[in-house]
Amino acid sequence: LRAEEVAAPPEVAPTATLVLSGGALKGMIRQVNFAVSTDETRAILTGVLLKFDGQDLKLVATDTHRLAVRGGKAAVGEGSGSAVVP
Repeated sequence: LRAEEVAAPPEVAPTATLVLSGGALKGMIRQVNFAVSTDETRAILTGVLLKFDGQDLKLVATDTHRLAVRGGKAAVGEGSGSAVVP
């Protein structure tokens, strides 16, 4: 197909904002990373759940045998959201 024939992706307005330094996020991920599963048959467990509500931040990882939870505060937070970070 020619580029003109392909539909453009929809515009998505941001609904939440989270500002956190890279070093702080890296440190938090390191503290829960030991519990991330390496079993690719359960793909959702091969990442870290990052969940926030305002400035409150929580990272969770599990391999079904171990569970790691790390809470913290973001510099700036507005709204809420969650994502699994591989």
